[in-house]
Amino acid sequence: MAPVFKVPFREREVKLSIPDENPLTVIERHPVPASANLEDACREALHNPVDPGKPLDTVRPSDRVTLLSGVYPYASLVGSVILDELSREGVRDRDVTLVIAVGTHVHEEEQNRRTLGSLIDRVGRTVAFDSVEREDLRFVGVTRYGNPTWVSKHMVESDFNIGIGDVTPGWYGLRGGAKIVSPGCAGFETICYNHRLIMSPEAAPGDINNPVGLDAEDSAKLAHLNMKIDLVNSGGKGPQAGYAGVFAGDFVKEKRAALGLVRKVYGTEMSEKADIVVLAHLEATTPIEYLFNGIYTSLLLADLAVKEDGIIIPVVSAWKGYHQEPPGMENHPSSLHEATRLAKLSLEDLARTMVRNECNLRCASLVYPHRRVFENKKVFLVTEGISKEDGKELGAAYATDSFDDALTKAFEEKGKDVRIALHSGMWGCMPVFEPPL
Repeated sequence: MAPVFKVPFREREVKLSIPDENPLTVIERHPVPASANLEDACREALHNPVDPGKPLDTVRPSDRVTLLSGVYPYASLVGSVILDELSREGVRDRDVTLVIAVGTHVHEEEQNRRTLGSLIDRVGRTVAFDSVEREDLRFVGVTRYGNPTWVSKHMVESDFNIGIGDVTPGWYGLRGGAKIVSPGCAGFETICYNHRLIMSPEAAPGDINNPVGLDAEDSAKLAHLNMKIDLVNSGGKGPQAGYAGVFAGDFVKEKRAALGLVRKVYGTEMSEKADIVVLAHLEATTPIEYLFNGIYTSLLLADLAVKEDGIIIPVVSAWKGYHQEPPGMENHPSSLHEATRLAKLSLEDLARTMVRNECNLRCASLVYPHRRVFENKKVFLVTEGISKEDGKELGAAYATDSFDDALTKAFEEKGKDVRIALHSGMWGCMPVFEPPL
């Protein structure tokens, strides 16, 4: 029986029926057992870092320590373990500064308190980092990519800097490691320069050698990030949800040590690239309202799975259009209000707009790699919220509200004896080729 997958649209359910005769690969997560005791796992990682020596042992009782963290659900637990270990080295909690490192994102005081409350109450000082507050930034040098780097003054004034995070695939390569510094607590100009590197043809999602990530590592070295502790999600849900691994030590080495587990959880092995890749959020229970909510990063990872002359079929309701943010965000550094306008620019015009700073660069850097896929591959967009005319402006070769119509057209162009891959739409899921192509 032909496999059938279902995707909710606004007023109906779209069925994705893949013929039996077509070899099918589903790109999805592959859950592994979660750690039974995350606190113990963190402590073990700190005691046995991936690089020689024990960095925490080098901290002196008189040292000023800066703890860097985003607003992560695990941050309070991991941070508490770090503070306990620092206490054993004689460092008082009141000599620790917590920097909530969210880059260009908006600080929500209630969420900060709800997620990081136990750390905020324990440390001597908490700083909600703001990338545009120049008086709170310090210049530390220029990366090999030519990126002038400004970071939080608290890193520069600290004797020891330690960050908290997790490693997952993303458009910038992989989250984790140096990302806590750039963009986490870097100046806005530094973040923009870094994000502009997404225009490089080597900026592949899920790739440790993505120049966006490598530039961030250079910035973190200049800022003297001494140590990082990163978690890897187990990929499970419900009772199986949690974190499967904890890696600590030098932020470059520990991130690379995590790669094997990351690929195991997020990677799906493929022997060769597919002729047709379908992108659909298989676990969605309600229609996805905006296009970029449905294709953000997943389109880039789906692109890795398709042949150069292949076809990608994103299936997303997008019944409200491209993207929308609450009013009042237009002038904020994290604003994506320009996404609709920028998405309709050609890749050349978008690049020119970015180089001339004629847009919100964070927004443009997120749009650019997706536009590149639309221009470099044939994309048959299945949606009810984007007209055929707008689909053409977006760069789609074809736009329709019927999956069967799109698949039939793809078969007409590629023949029926083709390999198909279905990207589940889950964050970070990517194809893995062994040996690498």
